[in-house]
Amino acid sequence: SFARCFESKRDELDEAVELMEDGLKVMREAESDAFKLKTAVTELQLTAEEKKEEFESLQDLFVEEEARVVAEEAKVKAFEDYASQILGDAQRQRELVISDLNEGVPFLESMAVAHATVEREDVGKTAVLNKLPHDFVEDVFGALVVMFAGINEKIQTKKDGRVDDRTRSWTSARTTLLGNVNGFIDGLEEYKVLIEAGEVPEVNMRDVRRYLVLEHMQRPEAMIEDHSTVAATLATWITNAVKYFDLLGLVEPKREVLRKFLQQHTAAQKRLEAARDALVQKKARLERLRRDVETVRKQWLDAVE
Repeated sequence: SFARCFESKRDELDEAVELMEDGLKVMREAESDAFKLKTAVTELQLTAEEKKEEFESLQDLFVEEEARVVAEEAKVKAFEDYASQILGDAQRQRELVISDLNEGVPFLESMAVAHATVEREDVGKTAVLNKLPHDFVEDVFGALVVMFAGINEKIQTKKDGRVDDRTRSWTSARTTLLGNVNGFIDGLEEYKVLIEAGEVPEVNMRDVRRYLVLEHMQRPEAMIEDHSTVAATLATWITNAVKYFDLLGLVEPKREVLRKFLQQHTAAQKRLEAARDALVQKKARLERLRRDVETVRKQWLDAVE
């Protein structure tokens, strides 16, 4: 009765306590889960914010690098235009030089014909003459002595590189010039190369002009009429050699301009290549940034979702 009633109530209380404890446990677990969820949400929010900031930072870098690429492309285009302009200038200057040099072809042809016409046997016969048949022959060889001064080591020159009248005389010329007939004739052929190489002393060409104004030097055909074919041929060679020397002197300033254009073009090409290399590097960096921007953007969007 009372005992049974008390026992029944105690059982009910124990059951109620147990239920209450279970409820408290569920509440504590729910509270823990809520805290974890809140923490997870907070972390996701922070991650999304960080990724957003990282994305915006990379985007700014991308825009800056893109501007650098555009600027480098403009620089490359400017260098290309400049190099092309310089090359065009060089080509036009080269055409002027070639045109002027073509005017020297007749002089070279006349020198070549004169060289080919000179007979070694006739020169040898002239070399052994103690007395020349005509004074103009001495003038021809005197002019040749002047032209080969500083080239032929046997020809004595003064301190200023000039030769005196005695050295120009036939007595001296037959020894210095014609002591080796083959060497003398070969020297006529090689003289063109010496002119082009700038190895003919200018003083020679200044002094030889005193002979060019002589009537028989201007009319070599008159020497032939007087049976002096060797002298006539050599007079023709002398006149055309001087003309060729003068022509190259006039062309040289234009050739110097051409050399400067070519040097400028070489320098422009080097700058152009350097700019192109820099552009390749900047484009590669831009592409890496683009990929980084896309990666971080995707991470940001994933964090937001």
